[in-house]
Amino acid sequence: MRVDMRSGWEQLLRPDVEQFLDHTLGPDIAADARRLVPVLSGDLLRSIRHEVSGGELRVGSDLLYAGVVELGNRPDEEGRVRQSAQPWLRPALYRRRSG
Repeated sequence: MRVDMRSGWEQLLRPDVEQFLDHTLGPDIAADARRLVPVLSGDLLRSIRHEVSGGELRVGSDLLYAGVVELGNRPDEEGRVRQSAQPWLRPALYRRRSG
């Protein structure tokens, strides 16, 4: 068997890849993130979005405190942690998917 790859083959796949990212993978990850995010006011939950640009999928929130919820913060000078990590995005991103 012989397989010949024409130059520019990546560009031929780009529309299909972007459609998969925008209509399947992005919504699935965002839905899992919404299911896992801790809810206090609901602002973080409502801010979770996905977008596709240039073949790159981004899922997350633009709220400034989203990273602190996900990762927690460092102990202060007295060793107290004001916010423990409550991961919601990484588990959604790393979930095994089939299809």
